Amino acid sequence: MDATRTLATFLRDGRLVRLPARWERKKLVLRHIAETCFEPDRLYGEGEVDAVLGALCDGGGTDRVTVRRLLVDLHLLRRDHGRYWLGAQTADLVGPGSSSAPGGAESTGGARSSAR
Repeated sequence: MDATRTLATFLRDGRLVRLPARWERKKLVLRHIAETCFEPDRLYGEGEVDAVLGALCDGGGTDRVTVRRLLVDLHLLRRDHGRYWLGAQTADLVGPGSSSAPGGAESTGGARSSAR
């Protein structure tokens, strides 16, 4: 199945119908979500990310928390202390790239430091 057909199957009228079971298709859909729902060089609060993904998942078979977790796990979205931004690797999912947040703050990839 080509990319256009895959996206049309799983995204309809701006909503996520469900996530594909096949991993390659799932990554394609998640990359599309990251690139179309989030702006580069912008920081988002957790509430903003939840609002965007909540609208996308409304009425579908996948919840926003699952989509958010997958976006972060694939580095399509980066997270640090409740702030999110578009990951640098959206083109290839796991390729080399900067993991720093807009404005120069370094990402921990979602892990929180225990030292304060």
